[in-house]
Amino acid sequence: MHMGYARYNPEDGKYYLEKSYYHSSNKKHKKRNVAYASLYKRILTPTVPGSRIDFDFAGPEQNATSDPALDFILIEESGIYEITASVTTNLGPNGFINYFIDRIGGPAITGGSFTAEGSGTNTNGVTTQVLLNAGDRVFLRVGFRTGGITYGFANLTLHRVD
Repeated sequence: MHMGYARYNPEDGKYYLEKSYYHSSNKKHKKRNVAYASLYKRILTPTVPGSRIDFDFAGPEQNATSDPALDFILIEESGIYEITASVTTNLGPNGFINYFIDRIGGPAITGGSFTAEGSGTNTNGVTTQVLLNAGDRVFLRVGFRTGGITYGFANLTLHRVD
């Protein structure tokens, strides 16, 4: 069971949502700060193997920072995060491309890859859960590809679940 409440910070004039979880095993409440962030792409862009997806703008965020200029999300609080990524890809004949959710300077994100293949327009994505540490910078990158491929309508979102 959990209860939520808002806390006002007079220094920055913002309200912050917090959750309190009731654990029956120890009869104590354990506070967890909500954390989420997102990046979005809406402009058709050619793919470059090894490059990050070039995001256009950030969505809502709390206790994480979305940076569309550098194309990553900065984790401010350690925890288990659910990460979802999807990309609409325009493939030429017999096209193939793979995408990877990754972090700068850290191990690869387990379960964070997906592919698109065939021809025409495909929307593909993946959802995974992973332990992230404060200071991790999460991004979405292009892996191997064949043929001339463009992408648009991409998103990268994450939400702390514990």
